[in-house]
Amino acid sequence: MRYLNIPNKLAKKSLVAKNNNTKEVTFEPKRNSFNVKKISTFVSAMDESTNTEWKIFQL
Repeated sequence: MRYLNIPNKLAKKSLVAKNNNTKEVTFEPKRNSFNVKKISTFVSAMDESTNTEWKIFQL
C-alpha cells in the first residue's frame, strides 16, 4: 500500500471535496482513506411511463 505524504493529502482532500461538491472531507491515516460526508436527495417514480417499475433518480 502506498501512503500519501502531507502535501498530497491536502491536494487530494481538496480534489475529493470539489468532485463531491462538499466541504466535509477528513483523512483517516490508519486506514489511509478519505471520509466524505454529503447529503443526497433522491426522487422515486412509478407509472405507465416506467412500465410500473420504480425508478430512482439522484438530484
